[in-house]
Amino acid sequence: MSHTTFEPVTERLHRSELAAPGSNPKMIEKASRSAADVIFLDLEDSVAPDDKPQARKNVIAALNDLDWGRKTVSVRINGLDTPYTYRDVIEVAEACPRLDMLFLPKAGVAADVYALDVLVTQIERTHKREKRIGFEVMIETALGLCNVKAIAQSSRRLERTNDEAVSRPVSVGPENVEKNAVLAVGEGGQGGVRDTGVTDRHATYHPTQSSGHNDHLCPNHQLVTPRQTNRPASDAAIF
Repeated sequence: MSHTTFEPVTERLHRSELAAPGSNPKMIEKASRSAADVIFLDLEDSVAPDDKPQARKNVIAALNDLDWGRKTVSVRINGLDTPYTYRDVIEVAEACPRLDMLFLPKAGVAADVYALDVLVTQIERTHKREKRIGFEVMIETALGLCNVKAIAQSSRRLERTNDEAVSRPVSVGPENVEKNAVLAVGEGGQGGVRDTGVTDRHATYHPTQSSGHNDHLCPNHQLVTPRQTNRPASDAAIF
């Protein structure tokens, strides 16, 4: 056995993920009542630049005031190449103990995740947060795809990658795509489903019996596996 050990990430049930724009309080409230395992409140693409300050306030109020039950609640912040990122992180992470994860878009290199980790670590220590904030990153560019292995190993907070670049054309040679498309962090379930599709998604990904150590996530369940026999086994995962 190697002397090198790795701290396991937080295990979360992740069969479905529902997005709600931070600029729309009614959609946020509806998302809190949905059956989705994961909700991400968006401060990025779905919010116009002039609406971002108010969207941030809406997200903070929703995290603190709404009943999210046992859902995982994530906030997609703006990319590091924008002037909005630092206020997204500081204002939300400092004010919202219910926050489970931050969702970083357009990750290009491991240093992007490291920079976010440094800021979040300082916030947690200063405010003595009891619950560690996890990260999800989105790989959307050729740069991110070429550095995907380094990104996947960049932080102990990193729990999941959302790999859009794998499913669309990118400006890299096929040898790089083949070498880097195998990720060190798995992806399971399905993100971005409509609220009406959550039940069907949960019927596809169903938990098996647990040994007991994940009962705080889903009583008597452990691993999410595909119910339909025509789905590939690689789709099975729990986060």
